[in-house]
Amino acid sequence: MLALGLNAQAHARETEAEGCFDLEVTARIVDQVPTVPPEFDDGSIVMRWPWFMDLDVRSGRPGSVAKGKLTVLTLQHTYWTTKRYRRWLLRRNDQGTFNLVGSGNEARLPRCPADTAPASAHIRPAEGGSLESLRREGEERFGRRPN
Repeated sequence: MLALGLNAQAHARETEAEGCFDLEVTARIVDQVPTVPPEFDDGSIVMRWPWFMDLDVRSGRPGSVAKGKLTVLTLQHTYWTTKRYRRWLLRRNDQGTFNLVGSGNEARLPRCPADTAPASAHIRPAEGGSLESLRREGEERFGRRPN
């Protein structure tokens, strides 16, 4: 996982500890792009790191979300292979996008209270950078894998 300025394991615990969602959507994956994973001098292996996932949203609740493409940040090890519409739980983040926090019927997180502050994004660009530049770096290194 890549969280600039944070220990990867600590960031994973922080993300999982958020324990609530802001938006539930029914959507299918249309594209997935891994970011460039961190490299460690001690030979550590990274099991999950941030990815960009484009969803084709069919519906959302509570509140309104536009139908069509929605890019979310996920923590993954490899590509999802599903092509069907499914339930996704999303959490607003401090980069103005969403973190994926649950999927499928097994996801049983409560809805976040309305006054809950946004979560930390799964990835933060370096000073002067952007999420789009991180996505481009991932595409350049790994290519794209549309579903």
